[in-house]
Amino acid sequence: VLFEVGKARLAAEQGSAVEEQSKWQTVRVILLNPVILCTILGLLFQLCFGWLLVGEYPNRDLPHPLSDIVALFTAPFGMLALFLTGASLKSASVSFWPAALVTMKVVVCGYLSYAFADLFVVVCGYLSYAFADLFV
Repeated sequence: VLFEVGKARLAAEQGSAVEEQSKWQTVRVILLNPVILCTILGLLFQLCFGWLLVGEYPNRDLPHPLSDIVALFTAPFGMLALFLTGASLKSASVSFWPAALVTMKVVVCGYLSYAFADLFVVVCGYLSYAFADLFV
């Protein structure tokens, strides 16, 4: 999303496109992004056809044969996304700052996820021991 907004701003600054047309083109590209489009379609399905889902609230799913078909088609998505990301690279190069930032992101997100899980997850009716004194 931010990449498309940046491209539109850069095009507007260079004067290579009409500004109003560029805005609508950017909105169209963002809304037709598969991730955004499928998220919107999933929310619309939940609102319109939520009564078709089976199971209790946190674990609601499509009915049995349909959920199996969806699982069959979506199972290879993660592997294919990584493959296509690698295949679309024009030149593979590793520089220090991007590698350091990605490493720090992985480390910081991992520790923050653990800290929040330890803070907010209740196990057997008791808060986690590490943060229990904050709520006493």
